[in-house]
Amino acid sequence: IATMLYLFKITNRFFGVRVSLIALIIYSVVPEFIYTSYSIGTTQIYHLFLALIIYYFLESENKYVLPAIFGVAILFRFELFLLLLIIATLTLIKKQYSKTVLLLIIPSLFLTPWIIRNYQEFNQFIPFSTTGGLNLYRGNNEIMIGGWHNFNTLEKLNKFNGDTSKIEIFLDKMYRKEAINYITTDYSTSTINIVKKFFFFWFINQNEEKALNIIYIIPWFTMLSLSIFGLSMNKKIPAIFLSIIIYHTLLSVVFIPLLRYQNMMKIVLIPIAAYGLATLIKKKE
Repeated sequence: IATMLYLFKITNRFFGVRVSLIALIIYSVVPEFIYTSYSIGTTQIYHLFLALIIYYFLESENKYVLPAIFGVAILFRFELFLLLLIIATLTLIKKQYSKTVLLLIIPSLFLTPWIIRNYQEFNQFIPFSTTGGLNLYRGNNEIMIGGWHNFNTLEKLNKFNGDTSKIEIFLDKMYRKEAINYITTDYSTSTINIVKKFFFFWFINQNEEKALNIIYIIPWFTMLSLSIFGLSMNKKIPAIFLSIIIYHTLLSVVFIPLLRYQNMMKIVLIPIAAYGLATLIKKKE
């Protein structure tokens, strides 16, 4: 309900009440959103955070709220730190220097207890998590996009005889090393994989069975088509929308284009798709 409230406010700000109501209808009927609404999980929380980030980026009255939202959001999804950097760059370009400084300082304060905890646990500086290496490897390896292991990783894992309480660190470094080695030694294939991952993220990921389901394909391509039409009809789409789209695309082509990442990104397309649909309806009236 909170996500829908902020979705309405955001859409109304740019496109009016009619488009806002269409946006709510779209959000209510998309099958994967209906499915995820039955439990409190990553997608709903992520959608709420994105809606809050967009709304309070546009709301300039209180410059402390957006940094605080990012501080909490990053603790849930560490990759949002990349979005934070993109938005901080936007505020810097707009010469909103105090806002830029707060966007960098306040979320860092929220992260401090987590960093201290990691140092106490692993005796190393770990600002985010120990899964970055695995995610990088799954999107960059010679087996397949989304693969979990190759011969080298299995052999190293079997030979591991260190402190089991720090195996997360071992795995993170191992996967990161394998991924970087693949990227730097096989330029042609890794470059082709970037194109594949872009296709998997924006169109159909043939490696995920759910993405091949007609119940998923039809709503997704309908939303995508309406979004493209909406963009073509309105050249003044807010920079924050485009920044979030770029952010998700970068995550997918650098790491791995999981289906849930596409679903998490869809909320920023809904206002644009709703505008596209409203424009089509208006043309037929």
